[in-house]
Amino acid sequence: MKSIGIDLGTCNSCVAEFKDGVSRALVNMVSGKLTTPSVITYPSLLIGQSEKDAPIQNQTVSSFKRLIGRRFTDQEVQEQIKRVDYKIVNQNDQPMVKLLDQVLSPSQISGDFLKQLAKQTNINQNKVVLTVPAYFSHQQKLQTEKAGSIAGLDISRLLAEPTAAALQYDIQSKNKQQNELVMVVDLGAGTFDVSVLEKSGEIYTVLAAAGNNFYGGDDYTTAVKKALADINIEATFKEAEDLKHLLSQAETVDFKGQHISHKHISQQFQALDERLTKPILQTLSDANLKPEQINKILLVGGQTKQMTLENVV
Repeated sequence: MKSIGIDLGTCNSCVAEFKDGVSRALVNMVSGKLTTPSVITYPSLLIGQSEKDAPIQNQTVSSFKRLIGRRFTDQEVQEQIKRVDYKIVNQNDQPMVKLLDQVLSPSQISGDFLKQLAKQTNINQNKVVLTVPAYFSHQQKLQTEKAGSIAGLDISRLLAEPTAAALQYDIQSKNKQQNELVMVVDLGAGTFDVSVLEKSGEIYTVLAAAGNNFYGGDDYTTAVKKALADINIEATFKEAEDLKHLLSQAETVDFKGQHISHKHISQQFQALDERLTKPILQTLSDANLKPEQINKILLVGGQTKQMTLENVV
C-alpha cells in the first residue's frame, strides 16, 4: 500500500509517495522536475515554470497560498496586494482574486492548481495527505481542505510541514531516538518558518513556531542580481537564480565570461542572513528553551543549501 503526500508551497509545490517504507518525490511529467512553481494561468489552467517565466497580467496568479483562509484586512493580505500584478479585491472581508472575466477565491485557485499538479505527476489515487504551515489557523486549514475537495482529492489528513520534515528525516536516516527536541529551519523561495518540535516515541508535537511570510530564496536571488549589476553584469531574474543555485555547490562559477565567487555576493547576503536570527530566537523563547537544549537542527527548503546559512543557524 502506498500513500501520497502533497506540499502545496507558496512558491513551489511537490508531490511524493511513500511505499514499502521508502519515500520518493514524483517527477512532474510535463517539466521533468521534482518541484513545480505554484503558479496558474486562467482560463487555460496551465501551471508551473512556463507560467512563472511568462506571466499574463490579470490572468496569471502566484503566491495564492498567502491568501487562503485569511481576512481581507489581515496584514499579510495587504502586503500581498502591494507585491503582485493581479488584483485582490474585498468581498465580505474575504480576499478574492479578480481576473479578466471572473472573481475567484484563494481556495478555488488552490484547488485548480492542485488538480493540474495531480494530473502532471500522474497521481492514480485520490486519497492524499496535504502539508500546511504549523502556524495555520483553523480557518486556513478548512480552506486548504476545501481546495483539496475542489481538486477532486480525498484529504485523509493535514500534516504540519515541520512534522513532515522530521518524519522524513527519521525515515531516511533510520533515526531511532525516542525522545528529543528538534528545530526545523525551513527557508523556501518565498517564506521562512522556524519550528521547535518535541519527539516522544514516534509522535512529534510542535512546541512553538515563528517566521516571516515575505522572506525567502527569491530575496537572495534579487540580491545576486544586484551584486551582478554592481560589477556591470546584466542578468535576468532566472539567470540570477540559476547562478545562485550553482554557487550553492561551488566556490566559483563562470558566468557570462567572468569568474563569479561567493565574495561577489556575500555582502548582499549578509543583511538577509541576519533576518534569520529573530524568528529562531523567538521560537526558542516561546518554547522556553535554550539553544543547547536542541538535539537536532533540520534545514529544509532550497535556500538552506546556501553555504553561509548553516553558519548563521
